[in-house]
Amino acid sequence: MNQPDLFSQPVTPKQVTLKAFELDGVHYIRIIPGKNLFQSTMIHNVVTHGDIFAMRLEDSVFTVIPGHAKVRHYELSIPGNI
Repeated sequence: MNQPDLFSQPVTPKQVTLKAFELDGVHYIRIIPGKNLFQSTMIHNVVTHGDIFAMRLEDSVFTVIPGHAKVRHYELSIPGNI
């Protein structure tokens, strides 16, 4: 069989938009746990308590933000294919 070379085909770049927020001058992206992670007591407790999983953009540290925190929401656009 003669299969096409997938790496030689042009790729159309697209824009990816992420929902982000700022808390005390630090920028974060919200992380939503996958369904299988809800079997973890810690994950379940954080979500049911109303807190938010987030990744700090400056160093990619995973953290938990209190759900009652006053944050500024914005969208972050990243060019290219992810």
